[in-house]
Order: sequence, then C-alpha cells, then structure tokens
Amino acid sequence: MAVKSFALIDGTGFYAHSSAQFHPGLKGKPVLVSAGQGISIAGANIKEFGIPKFSPIWEIDSKVAMHHGAIFKCNFNTLGQISRNFKQSLIDVSEGLPIFHYSVDESWVETTELLKNGIDLESEAWRWREHIWKTTGVPTGVGIGPSLTLSKLASFAAKKLQGSNGVFVISKDNLIQTLEKVPVSEVWNVGRKLSKHFSHMGIYSALDLARQDPKKMQKAFSISVANTVHELNGTPVYNWNDTRPKKQQIWSTSSYRDRLQSRESIMSELSLHLAEAFFKLRAQKSEALAITAFVSTSIHDDPQEQFKASRSIHLSYGVCDTSVGLKTLRAIQGDLIPTQPTKTRIYKVGVGLTSLIDAEHKQADLFEHDVNNHKLSKAIDCINTRFGKGTIEFGARTKRYSERPGNVKLLELENYFSDFNELLEVKCI
Repeated sequence: MAVKSFALIDGTGFYAHSSAQFHPGLKGKPVLVSAGQGISIAGANIKEFGIPKFSPIWEIDSKVAMHHGAIFKCNFNTLGQISRNFKQSLIDVSEGLPIFHYSVDESWVETTELLKNGIDLESEAWRWREHIWKTTGVPTGVGIGPSLTLSKLASFAAKKLQGSNGVFVISKDNLIQTLEKVPVSEVWNVGRKLSKHFSHMGIYSALDLARQDPKKMQKAFSISVANTVHELNGTPVYNWNDTRPKKQQIWSTSSYRDRLQSRESIMSELSLHLAEAFFKLRAQKSEALAITAFVSTSIHDDPQEQFKASRSIHLSYGVCDTSVGLKTLRAIQGDLIPTQPTKTRIYKVGVGLTSLIDAEHKQADLFEHDVNNHKLSKAIDCINTRFGKGTIEFGARTKRYSERPGNVKLLELENYFSDFNELLEVKCI
C-alpha cells in the first residue's frame, strides 16, 4: 500500500486571537471570548497568567483586568468571515492539493503528492503558516502524519510538545517516541470518558493504545476504537467522508439569564432557534420528518412557578424550508405557552429536528408534493452567510431578546466585514 500523508492546519486560539487581531495593544495580554455573561473561551497564552480555561467570566474578570487583558463578546459574523478568509488563504497557498474543511478553524490538506515528489513537508508547512498569517492574521499550527488520526496527534504535538514550535511531522523515525509522549485522552475519537475505561486496562498513552490488538478492542468497545488503533500504527482507515457523518438530530437551544415573560418573546425565540436548526439542516443536505419544540423554567426559580412543555409534530414528507417549519410551530404554540406567561419566568427554549433523511439520495414518491421553497431558502442562506447571521429574517422574529448589562463588561467585536458603519478607521500621523 502506498504511503499517504495528511496535514492538519489548526488555528491557534482562533476565537481569542481573531477577536483581538485588530487591537494591537492586547498583544501578549490575556484575551478571552464569551457568548454572554457565562463561560469563556481562552487564548493560547492564558495559562501564563494563571487563568484556567473555560471558566465563568465573573470568576476571572479581575485577574484579566489586572494583566490589562480583555474579554470580548463573541461576534459570529466577524469570526465567521475570518474563518472563511483563513480557509481561502489555505486554498491559495496549497496550490490545488485536496482540502477538507473540518471545522471553523481546522482544515486537512492531503500532502501525499508532495511526499511522492520529495518535497520537504516541514518546510512546506512553515510556508503555509507564514502565508496564512500575512493574509489573515490567524496564527496556526500544522501537524502532518500518514493517517488522519496521526495528523491530529501531530497537531497536538505541534502546540504542546517542547521544541516543536508550531509544526510537527510524524514519520517512521519518531512515531513511537511521539506516541509515548501524548496522553491517550488526546487521541482523536477517544476523549475523557473512553480514556477512563482505558486507564483501568493500563492504557495511559497513545503508544499504549497503538499496541493493543484491534480485534480485541473492537470486541470490547467498537469498530471505531479498532480503526483508531490501525490509524495510530500508520495505516489509514478513515477518509474525509467518514470524518463528519451527517447528524441524525439537529438542535438549537438557549438559556436566558433575564428570562422570557411574554408570549411574543417566547415565540420569537422559538422562531429564532427553528431558523437556526433549519439552516444547519440545509447545510448538511438533509430533510426532517419531525419537529420538536420545548420551553421550561429553571429548577432554581420559584417552585410554585415551575413550567415545562414539549411538543413534537411528525411530518408526512421531508422538510428543509424554514417557512414550512414556522407554520408547524404556530400550529403547536398553544401547547408551549404558559397560561400566565407574564408570571412564568421561562429560562430555556429550544427546537429540534429529528428523523432526518438524506435530501440528496431520498427515494422519490410519485404522489409527493414538495412543500419546500428551495430557491428562497438558498437565497436567505447566501445573504446571511455573506453579510452575517440575522441579516435577513422571517417576520416571526418579532421581538429580540437582549440581556441587561451584567457585572462584567465585555468588549464589542465590531462587524468589520459586513457593516459599513463599523468599518475600521485608519489614522495617518
């Protein structure tokens, strides 16, 4: 079997670095990002200041201020555009090599041809990093290996192992030494829960896992674990089509610190989440045969005012059109709204799409009437992707939820790429 090679390009502390890239005064200082008055996403240098990752911001804001850092309010419009710039920059510099965009800040490049042609992969990785940094301001790490799992592991090594300095290439010469240094919990598709089971078997490092019998691991756990063992030994099993299977359920939910206390606000937020769920549904080219919506109070609120309601509707045909979903939501709203909404403090709402089918390969029905307006949905998705989420919305979103200012002041990340009123100003001195 011909040797393959894959490179994983990973944005370093993507959310924090991208939020601060237009604030040069924050260089070298602690930067965090939060979606609200809740849990924060930290930059790569946060440990230097004794600030733990994923901490509630009210526990760390004073320490951030002491080091003259900043906590940004997450702006998905701006961060989404920076992500697209990052991906396009990689496409430009990799010059026609096969690419798979795995997430907002991670992309794989198949580097097998470079390996065959004798091109030095480490030098090429440094060239990619430099180009992406110059064109987008996004710092990256690059991990290269003969399988997707090993490239993921190399990406971890590029960031964490001493002396790697942002680029790490796994080869036959350093494979065992590298696997020995990486905790099994950091292996792709393992995670914390599975690593606990492994620890009872004396499997603590990636090398320990690589030395297991794949057949026994499949019998004890799953085919996925067996495949991981093969991949850790340099035998490619996964391909890009396997890495991100289509979801069988899609949910969009939110908790509300200031609570929802009117029929209009509850239905408006349910409409928002329904639209978000349908956007994700169309993105993976699926259709839903069932829609579920729920609302609930918090268990910490007044026991006398507790309320919880959920309703599911099963559909005759697959649906991917938000407008059709909104009609269904209106039909069940009576079961979701408290009898006294002004006195009932709704804490959480959500919408789920279940019983999903593949829109690309579904079996045709001679008598089926397609209720989906595909052109309208595509137009809305294109506009919101180009100009930012929420640029165009359905009228069902009648009332926008906004939190009262919390105890922690968050810096606003402007819509640099989608709003003329928030363009960067450059002053020449």
